[in-house]
Amino acid sequence: MTQKHEYNSDFERKMVKFGKNMSFCMSLTMSFFCSLIGTLASEHFTVIGFIVSFIVSFIVSMLIGSVSSRITRTKSGNSTIKAVSIISDMQNENSKQTFKTIVFSALVSDLTYTPVLTLVMVAVGMTMTGVQIDRQAASLEQQISVIAAQAEAASEEEKIVLKQQATEMETAKEQMLLAKPPVKAYPLAFLKSFIVIFPACYFLCFVFQPVYAKALKKKYGLTDEEMTMETT
Repeated sequence: MTQKHEYNSDFERKMVKFGKNMSFCMSLTMSFFCSLIGTLASEHFTVIGFIVSFIVSFIVSMLIGSVSSRITRTKSGNSTIKAVSIISDMQNENSKQTFKTIVFSALVSDLTYTPVLTLVMVAVGMTMTGVQIDRQAASLEQQISVIAAQAEAASEEEKIVLKQQATEMETAKEQMLLAKPPVKAYPLAFLKSFIVIFPACYFLCFVFQPVYAKALKKKYGLTDEEMTMETT
């Protein structure tokens, strides 16, 4: 009895490590690709916006994964083991039922992560664009103020040139502010990004879950036989 209890404890510890690493790998993969696709689809791509979106979406993904795994463990102690077993069994081409389950599992993961990630990425991307435009507009405003101060001590000919420069800068600032995405544009940007990101995330879940599962099973010495015994 004691040996059985120790065996189960060691197995459970491996499964906890497996789950955490699986969540990390999937969060990293989905956050990177979805941040890239999301910021491009929002039509307001900036490098800073992409980096911030990636970092924020990765943190959000890890939080979602952590909450989901806790809920799953609360509902059923063996459910995580069953899920891992199902994902890894995708290697078996003869199991049509397993393939259907993998398809459904990828869809559930997609529906769990994609709406939140899309919302975060679009909000961060468009907000960062707005902040950048505000900073550029403020910089132009300072330059206009400097030109106005120079014009006071300038000759009549110089004043004409400086006034023209100030007018051009003022026009550029107004056009820049018009390009700033308004809040009412966020829902449409979300829908556009979601339409693109949803199938992309589904593909990522469908392809990378079995790959990561197989690699992590090998790393922690988990076998299909062990998981089959635990889930029965």
